Amino acid sequence: MKKCWKCCREWTESRIPPFKGTCERCLSFLHCCKNCKFYDPNVAQSCTNRSAEYVNNKEDSNFCEEFIFLELAPEQNHPTVERSKEAKTRFMKLFGDKEEDHKKEAAIKEKFKKLLE
Repeated sequence: MKKCWKCCREWTESRIPPFKGTCERCLSFLHCCKNCKFYDPNVAQSCTNRSAEYVNNKEDSNFCEEFIFLELAPEQNHPTVERSKEAKTRFMKLFGDKEEDHKKEAAIKEKFKKLLE
């Protein structure tokens, strides 16, 4: 199953997306590095295909002729979405939910004010 790298909407057409083709839901480019099976942010130039030309913006449309749309299982999210969720989870563990902290702080201040009255 082929999915948009940004919103995970399924690409149902059998052909590869046109160079300037966009996702119908989020309008991100489909013919881009992040949708390619060769995309890997952990290798040099983020591409495992050594014959591909360098592309600066991995989210923008490009004219790479080595592009092969990444195939995913139906229940599988796009790897970029998974990394984003993982990063957010790690951030929340490290710094906590600031909005919740503000609510707790306000409640403590309110109790303190009542004690002084």
